[in-house]
Amino acid sequence: MAPQRAIELARRAAQADGGGLGGSVRHRHSVVAWSKSPLCPGGHRFRRCRTPHASRPSRRQRDCRNQGGGRRARLRRRGPPRPPAFSHRIENAMTPTIETEAALSVLLGRQPILDRAGALVAYELLFRGGAADTACVIDDHAATEQVILNAIAQFGVAGALGPHRGFVNIGRASLDADVLLLLEPGRFTLELLEHVVIDAEVEAALFRMQAAGFQIALDDVTALDRIPARVLALVDVVKIDLRETPAADWAGLIHAIHAAGCRVLAEKVETRREFRQLLDLGADLFQGYFFARPEILRQSPISASQAALLKFSQMLASDPTLVDLQSEVKRSPVLLAQLMKFAGSASAAGRQDLTVGEAIARVGTRQLNRLVQLLLFASEGRDDLADDPLLQLVHARACFMESMARELAGDDDDFADMAFQTGIFSLMHVVTRQTRAQLLQQLGTSPRIAAAILRSEGRLGDLLLIAEHMEGFEAASAAPALARCRIDFGRLSALFTRATQETLSSP
Repeated sequence: MAPQRAIELARRAAQADGGGLGGSVRHRHSVVAWSKSPLCPGGHRFRRCRTPHASRPSRRQRDCRNQGGGRRARLRRRGPPRPPAFSHRIENAMTPTIETEAALSVLLGRQPILDRAGALVAYELLFRGGAADTACVIDDHAATEQVILNAIAQFGVAGALGPHRGFVNIGRASLDADVLLLLEPGRFTLELLEHVVIDAEVEAALFRMQAAGFQIALDDVTALDRIPARVLALVDVVKIDLRETPAADWAGLIHAIHAAGCRVLAEKVETRREFRQLLDLGADLFQGYFFARPEILRQSPISASQAALLKFSQMLASDPTLVDLQSEVKRSPVLLAQLMKFAGSASAAGRQDLTVGEAIARVGTRQLNRLVQLLLFASEGRDDLADDPLLQLVHARACFMESMARELAGDDDDFADMAFQTGIFSLMHVVTRQTRAQLLQQLGTSPRIAAAILRSEGRLGDLLLIAEHMEGFEAASAAPALARCRIDFGRLSALFTRATQETLSSP
């Protein structure tokens, strides 16, 4: 993919997302794509990509056309028309076919959990994999790791859960796994699977998890007689499996759970009659097909390159300064997006306008190292910045906007950082194949950044319009933004050239 194609992809995504930033013109046997960009010498560049020779009418077909026979006769002779080759490649890049969609998707299931008033209070996060969107779990520990990684680094806690609590299934192997430490204890309930035999080792692990701040739930319980009282003292929620428990036993089981000081979650509720009966019996929480089937969250995978992850992991091992970490994260747009998603869960109850440095400090180097190790394990070898022109365009825009912010605001590092984030997240949706609104919801980003990207508001919105104008997009409001910016156009051109050159020369 050349830089010109990267710009064309971004233009296509902007059009689909409500933008109006150029496009292409289809001719009978070709498509002409245009751009006006400093990245393309000569200003306007027109390219005509002709379709393969076999798709153009032969001399005999042209003779038949001239002799008449009508449109149907010509189609019978020529066969169905073929789409232009260039536009076909663009459409394939932006909208995967049905056959490839499953292979290109990251999946995460979630099923609502409701309280007695019918209000949504939590989601159970579920492993999903394969084209069938089913839970084919072979390894409990691997499934738990995948669910947590997808929730944190792919969809983001804000995108997967919103403001609600998350229930995550864990087996014996996951009780002491580092992956659990990536979760914010105040937002997650660890749900011990029903086949785990509760012994001294499991009891000790549950005690550590509760001490760390997690809620503990027991899954698919049908009786309490085999659960030690000291274990029940650690448990917050007991889930009753209605399909495996006779209806005649529901009342006694609910009473026993309440007597142990735990809340009752009735799962697999399938009818209104069951719901009414469980309400009368005093159940606290509810889950099942009567309320909602599991929802499948799906998006294209977002993964930093192995080279970037390895370099960042080595830096974490060398006791780096916060400035060094911040600089390294900014060199990888994808890693920055994953960091902000990770930090978003911690910032849900506090500030949303986090700088990159504040996000790193909030997550902590130990947590960050665990995330990088998991991402390395799950990495599928995404191209590095030097090999991906689309990521180069994303990074160049961010650097250019940061430079403009420093020209305008001097030593206001927070404003410069927000300008950099605005540049990254204004184009990252092209990489993840989402709309801007979907990506920003997952990131839980600052309202100022969201307003700049979605509605071109504020000083950040002006800087974004200017960046789009310099890249060749037909930004309608660029002229007023340039006037408000009050930076000499020659200086803007120099800043843009420097940002582009720095991106292309990045190691």
